[in-house]
Amino acid sequence: MTDQYKPLLDRDFLRSELHGEYLNYRDALDTALLERLTRWHASGEKRETQAEDSFTQRFFVETWGYRQTGTGGEFELLPKFMIPGAGAGGQAGEADLVVGLFGSNRPPIPQVVCEYKGVGTDLDAPQPRKGNTRSPVQQAADYLRGAARGVFPGAPVQPRWALVTDMNAFRLYWGSGEPDRFLRFTLTQTDLFSGTTLLGTDERARFDRFLFWRLFRPDMLLADGGRPRLERLIEKQGSVSKKLEGRFYEDYRRFRKLLRHCLPLCEKEGLCRGVFYSDVSTGFCFATFRSRSSQRASRLNERARLKCPLPTPLRTKFGDIALGQRCANPLRASRTASSALMSAFH
Repeated sequence: MTDQYKPLLDRDFLRSELHGEYLNYRDALDTALLERLTRWHASGEKRETQAEDSFTQRFFVETWGYRQTGTGGEFELLPKFMIPGAGAGGQAGEADLVVGLFGSNRPPIPQVVCEYKGVGTDLDAPQPRKGNTRSPVQQAADYLRGAARGVFPGAPVQPRWALVTDMNAFRLYWGSGEPDRFLRFTLTQTDLFSGTTLLGTDERARFDRFLFWRLFRPDMLLADGGRPRLERLIEKQGSVSKKLEGRFYEDYRRFRKLLRHCLPLCEKEGLCRGVFYSDVSTGFCFATFRSRSSQRASRLNERARLKCPLPTPLRTKFGDIALGQRCANPLRASRTASSALMSAFH
């Protein structure tokens, strides 16, 4: 069994981008949020039909700050919203909730469509319903596509997000993203791949609660024109990744040049010989050293391990890495192996 989940946004990237806001995330706010989540988890409101109104109130209104219909001229929440062509067999489908900027003579364009299921529902599995076996994720995707069909492509307001939940796990999908990429939060661990949970007590859980509270708010998901802030963050992360990829290949070319220059010199002088292995597709790199004396080789290898820290700007973001370890970031692996060889050769 493997987890196919790929995060829509990297936690390290979000920690960097939202650093200032996280510093202002007070303990009192986190304590209140943790208490609310704990009460929800302990409550008996777990069935889909019984919990929908309560779920909307607890999370959309009390946690994320949305306004319901009937609270004034402008509001953001519309329950039981019919979407043409989004149901089974091309019929109209009913989203459990849609979120947008409504009222004040605005057209009812949903920017977020929501699909609620009872706790423990497999969000990826086909549902055992007559005439409609779509999974909850497929249902939400159909709602999002159906809502987008009724909007001119160049309109300033567009349907962009789909929220799918079983009242314990929360998934946010981006309409322009890949179907296996989404933001995921869980109250409690449901499988081996759940990772950090919102009810945890360590720093990782606290940061996840901050993200849960911050990323679902109106100023992140909604826009009166143009792209909402969360979408801009996704696009910024993609731009940063492309720059890192370009830096990796530049460093890789320099490293190969270093090898061609250093290895013959070291071999000629009777010193050690360095062996470097790199697989660009997996980012697995290591360097090791050989000489006629096994003791000398061992000493050089140990020296390389001790004297190959990452450059300061990268150490903060990625952390250190030992030689011979698999690492997810090829740029980090290339820099580490390069530093190791240079340290041992001088």
